[in-house]
Amino acid sequence: MDGKAFLDQFGHIADSAGGIVKLRELVLQFAIRGLLTETTGDSATAIAVEFRQAFKKKLAPVKDDAPFTLKDGWEWLRIGEALNLVNGKAFKPTDWSNDGLRIIRIQNLNNANAPFNCCDNEVDEKFHVRDGDLLISWSGTPGTSFGAFIWQRGHALLNQHIFRSELRCERGLLAEFTRLAVNSQLDAMIAQAHGGVGLRHITKGKLEALPIPLPPLAEQKRIVAKVDELMGLLDELDRQQAQREEVRQAACVSVLHHLTAPTDDSDQPTKPAPWPRLQRNFNTLIQTPTDVQELRKTILQLAVTGRLVEQDESDEPAEKLLLAIGEQRKELIAEKLIRLKKVASISEDEWPYVLPSSWRWSRIGGLARNVEYGTSQKASEEAVGVPVLRMNNIRDGALDYAKLKYVPNDIDDLPRLFLESGDIIFNRTNSFELVGKTALYRGPKDSVTFASYLIRVQLLEGVGPEFVNIAMNAAYFRRTQIEPQIVQQCGQANFNGTKLQSTLIPIPPRKEQDRIVSRVNELMTLCDQLEQQLTDHQTTATQLTKSLTAGVLNGGGE
Repeated sequence: MDGKAFLDQFGHIADSAGGIVKLRELVLQFAIRGLLTETTGDSATAIAVEFRQAFKKKLAPVKDDAPFTLKDGWEWLRIGEALNLVNGKAFKPTDWSNDGLRIIRIQNLNNANAPFNCCDNEVDEKFHVRDGDLLISWSGTPGTSFGAFIWQRGHALLNQHIFRSELRCERGLLAEFTRLAVNSQLDAMIAQAHGGVGLRHITKGKLEALPIPLPPLAEQKRIVAKVDELMGLLDELDRQQAQREEVRQAACVSVLHHLTAPTDDSDQPTKPAPWPRLQRNFNTLIQTPTDVQELRKTILQLAVTGRLVEQDESDEPAEKLLLAIGEQRKELIAEKLIRLKKVASISEDEWPYVLPSSWRWSRIGGLARNVEYGTSQKASEEAVGVPVLRMNNIRDGALDYAKLKYVPNDIDDLPRLFLESGDIIFNRTNSFELVGKTALYRGPKDSVTFASYLIRVQLLEGVGPEFVNIAMNAAYFRRTQIEPQIVQQCGQANFNGTKLQSTLIPIPPRKEQDRIVSRVNELMTLCDQLEQQLTDHQTTATQLTKSLTAGVLNGGGE
């Protein structure tokens, strides 16, 4: 791709996922190859000779390690031939003061808001930095710390791990162009750095050996001006995109909130949600996988407030269903088949919100025949024995069977703690954000167990476990039933089984539960498809920009 084709696609790439970030890289790579400017026939050969003669060491000519093919009139230099690198001073905390000259550390180069240390001692002149000086950070975290910078923030002192870079020749090379050239070699710089994970360093010798192009001086000026122009345009596009995205996200949140907000109709406080506005603006409002996640939450909240499907007056009301479940529970307690404690009655003050007239609130304990913790038996990664579901196996309201661990078949907890189809699994211990994750088990009996950090709830006949799982994953449940009762100790958040039994679940008529579950499944399938489409679109756009970048990096602009 030549420079004209690149500029023709500039706006298209900018609008793609991650496009502006990639465009900044592309601008640099096109510029440093001279693909954004015209060649006038000048030559940099004489200046290149002067640079090499000023460098006392002799480095091998740039041939096999040339990053790309040079334009006519350009020359290769190694960084050491072009620049005299002076490392900063190793300032100690005892050198710091509240007054004096600021000390430039790596974070002060890549973060304009980073605080400075100061020093009021006399310091060798070679460690002094003034506006216009070229600085090269050669140590730190790859991707954030390495790079070349032009200092423009006043007289200061230079800390270690940064080179102040003096041109070896008085003419023929602009500091601004040198910054671009050095930064075009960041990948090579990081690749040759040594050190551990997260912190790496490149030696002075390896840095000096990296090649950079030397165009004629007049072309350097044109390149710097063009880069400034394009980077300014990207800054403005970035600002506009951020502004548009902020407006879109606000609109999306507003619409989704409107769907779940109580209506003003006192006779029917939970009539079906007004979908038309969302449907009319769907492609505008739902544009990212994150938006789809918010849509999922909205669907669940609509499901548990009676606004996802119509109520049917012919359905047997939930009150009768709960009476039958209560009688069933009493019989099982009398027969000593369950040992759950008596559940407290529910006052109107406890209601998280107003339900449709045919619905009722119930505590989970009043719906359950069993609430218990899983096995504390130590599990192994060796795939022998019985699979154990753990905290990490609950994802987005469903069970993920990846990365299972196993316990022996003959442990004391089995067969009692084998999961049964319809069991609800609740995560009782984790980080604050993850406590309360819930999923429904629909696998075979006597084949899978669960760990002690999970609680299983086995429901009495008459209430659908799918609907209860929907309710326990809805926003109201976390906000009103879980978070106020979480206890945090030693960095872990906890929620016990007794508290879980006291939590409130909205119960619709049994037939309406089935209609809600069917509708939720239908909409979640659509969400899955939409999320995949958006993910594929982002992947395609990212691949396009990566392909363009790779074409520049590997092909030299053809």
